[in-house]
Amino acid sequence: IEYIVVSYPHLAPLKLINNEVDICELHPGSNDGFLRSQTWLRRTHIRRYKKFGFTYLVFNVKNSALTSNIRKIFYNTLITNNFLTQFLDNRGERVFSPFLLLSHQVERKSHLVYPLQQPLHLKILTNTESKIRKNFILFLIKHMKKLKIHLDPIFLEYHTFLKYIKNSKFDLAVSGFLLDIDYDMSNILKSSSYFNYANFMNREMDLLLEKGLQELNAIKRKAIYLKAHKVWLKELPLIPLFNLYYYVGVSKNIKIPHKTTTLMSAEGDFLLNIEDWIVN
Repeated sequence: IEYIVVSYPHLAPLKLINNEVDICELHPGSNDGFLRSQTWLRRTHIRRYKKFGFTYLVFNVKNSALTSNIRKIFYNTLITNNFLTQFLDNRGERVFSPFLLLSHQVERKSHLVYPLQQPLHLKILTNTESKIRKNFILFLIKHMKKLKIHLDPIFLEYHTFLKYIKNSKFDLAVSGFLLDIDYDMSNILKSSSYFNYANFMNREMDLLLEKGLQELNAIKRKAIYLKAHKVWLKELPLIPLFNLYYYVGVSKNIKIPHKTTTLMSAEGDFLLNIEDWIVN
């Protein structure tokens, strides 16, 4: 196996179709073009996969303006209507719980909320490297104005962005997590954990997360995290948004086994079972 670093990712597919490489990632912004191209489909396999993680909106709960009512308004907008479906336009799937293994099993109901009497102005951050997050924020800004919530976007270089959210220099922020395939969210939702950017502290959540790690019975363990999901749903320190689809192009010179890895954790990749692939 020989890895080649391509300085400009947009050029990688050209190397694939010219038989300079056998496998390459397809740039997210170009997926539709590849999937519609008969030339590509004749000469390459195009395979879709997902990463076990999600893009999320996080609230700085230290900010007294971000009341429970405000967080619930965002939840209703993002989870219980078609806002995200319209934004994604088949580029990924929606996420309904931070406990990803429960995402499509939990019930989704709108919270009771109270309309704002006065406009609310908030700053929302993300990093400049992610085009889809920037577009999501611009899409969200337009929608939230109708609800008297005015969002001021701030786009930061990645490392600066991380410093801001780690040091609570934000009102709202959009970022992403890549996780191990498990229920556990201790690094994110437990009080004083490293990635608890929301500054969320809840004793009941802490106890459930500890209990979940200690339980070995699969059925009982799932029940624990369902309770943790309900605590999250009540408090809403963050809101999971979506899980994007990713694509790779593979030369027709490669015979791909019928079963391939289509869900990647933080420690895996698309080539997890590369030993089963065959060069024709």
